[in-house]
Amino acid sequence: MSHCITIEPVVLSLLPSNLDGLKILDIGIGHGQWAFILRSQKYGRPYIIGVDPYQPYIEWANRVGLYNELHNTTTQNYLKENPEAITDYILICEVLEHDSRENSLKLLVLLEERLKPGGRIILSTPLGHSPGAPNDVNEFNVHLSGFTSRDFTRRGYNVKEVEREGSLNRLGHIIGPLAKIWFTIRRGKRPVTHSIVAWKDRF
Repeated sequence: MSHCITIEPVVLSLLPSNLDGLKILDIGIGHGQWAFILRSQKYGRPYIIGVDPYQPYIEWANRVGLYNELHNTTTQNYLKENPEAITDYILICEVLEHDSRENSLKLLVLLEERLKPGGRIILSTPLGHSPGAPNDVNEFNVHLSGFTSRDFTRRGYNVKEVEREGSLNRLGHIIGPLAKIWFTIRRGKRPVTHSIVAWKDRF
């Protein structure tokens, strides 16, 4: 959905330099940032499949032609409608927080089953809970859950925590820890200052 710039080098380091002939499933394409990044910063011609429930994102991505396939549906529906589809890499970045913890963790299991042997799933999500964009015209942008690194390590994932860009961090650097305390009180939740990047291989 949304795109956290600071995770880009971490995610790119988890992908091979040459993507030629590889099939990549991009879950929650947003504005198509990952397709653009992969095609501009990696070698080869991967076959990229994009899935997103928000129709304007699909329409935009279709116009710019970065994806080989586009599916305007939920990930669960895509998997049901394409039961034989397997892939080399799955990207599910800044998506899991948009559903309940239970549904998101179940979805990961379903996605892991669609990896080829030697394939890899790569995810990112805020560390902790953030409210998302409740006033956004895209109703899917609301954040419904939050995660910790342990949520993924206990499921066999490797995890790296990455500092997030954003106004909360900038404000924190300017006026110190009091800013984070104020945000915590106002929101009733811990401030989100990092993202989790996690990955798991299928052997």
